[in-house]
Amino acid sequence: MTVMKAGRYAEGQRNRQIALDHILQHPGAFSPDIRAAMNCKAEINSERLKRMFEDGDVSRVLVNHSYRNAAGALCNVSAYSYTALRKKVSAAVEVVTEKSIRLEIERDKAAALLGVYKHKPGKPLRAQGGQGSGRRTVFIGSTLA
Repeated sequence: MTVMKAGRYAEGQRNRQIALDHILQHPGAFSPDIRAAMNCKAEINSERLKRMFEDGDVSRVLVNHSYRNAAGALCNVSAYSYTALRKKVSAAVEVVTEKSIRLEIERDKAAALLGVYKHKPGKPLRAQGGQGSGRRTVFIGSTLA
């Protein structure tokens, strides 16, 4: 990893820890509450919480969440309620290596199921084409004759 990527993962780890601290203080917190505490965009927050759930940092349950909007009308929304499973998020490097190993295994399984040939470096494949590999037919009267 380069310095930039390592810093990026460390920043992500800090942000996940901030979200986890909020969830520890407010068990059963909903995504909008966590987003308001972190002051970030909805798309970023939902992706972060999804990854934390996949990493085993938090658990989530889909519940019907009722609230009053700005006009005072009652609104019902299905939302995830989050509960912390750990007090500290997993280290950035551990998460990256675990995910890359898991993705590589899943990719190999999918390729085996689909019957996709995966070339292993070594001898080059023969007759794969390229510049000048095909035979051209020259007809009488053509400019190539």
